[in-house]
Amino acid sequence: MCPLKRLHNKLGEIKHSRIKFSRAKLSQGFSLVEAIVALSILGFGLAMVLQSVALSSRAAARGEQAMHAAFLMQNLLSACGTRYDIRTGAFHSGQSDGFEWSIRMEEAADVSGAAKLVRAIDIHIDVQWQDGVRQRSVRAFTSRTTTVRSS
Repeated sequence: MCPLKRLHNKLGEIKHSRIKFSRAKLSQGFSLVEAIVALSILGFGLAMVLQSVALSSRAAARGEQAMHAAFLMQNLLSACGTRYDIRTGAFHSGQSDGFEWSIRMEEAADVSGAAKLVRAIDIHIDVQWQDGVRQRSVRAFTSRTTTVRSS
């Protein structure tokens, strides 16, 4: 047999054996270290996703409570003058859906030029609620005018 043909046959055998070796290695699968590293990366990623979901749900609940408190405050402010008389020294308080509220009315500073026919009353509204272990509150302040009643 010619030396060139022998070399060609030998190269074919080497190629064929390399293909068998790489196929055999692929069929073995992952090593234990590779599997542990892949699972730890997957677990870390999943933990980060779950933490962000928990934080966003807590923030949404906190926002919903603050919105509910703002609506309650708006309702209390609109009730001043109808359900609650606007007068100096008045104090009203109560509870509604887990919120504690209070309305305090004080005479405002001097209203110059009003010739004492109009009186300004400062209205302070506080709404408080418990958020887990933290006490949260929203406060509002406004002024209303009332006419002075002659006696």
